[in-house]
Amino acid sequence: MATFYVLPARPLVEQMMDRMLAECLPTLPSPLIPLDQFTDLVRDHAERKPNIFVVYRDELPEGTDILEGLRDAFGAESGDDVIELHWGPNGRIRARSTRLGVMAAA
Repeated sequence: MATFYVLPARPLVEQMMDRMLAECLPTLPSPLIPLDQFTDLVRDHAERKPNIFVVYRDELPEGTDILEGLRDAFGAESGDDVIELHWGPNGRIRARSTRLGVMAAA
């Protein structure tokens, strides 16, 4: 079984990261690391563990729901865990966990 972490779209992750670093380290020039490299670093680090995958929401096919998009574009299968991360209005991260069910035969 695999675990898929679905993060918000890359631009939103980059914006939130830039804002957090600016608040925590206000005297350092921004960005500390090019933000597109940051999002790649997150994926590379997570995927060093077997069966862990990081997917940014903007990488999923348009017009499909998350679970369908993970199946079609990333090979998610029945029994895989999906953890969707969202930023709430108060700036806190919220997570929703789902396990993919058995797919009906075509």
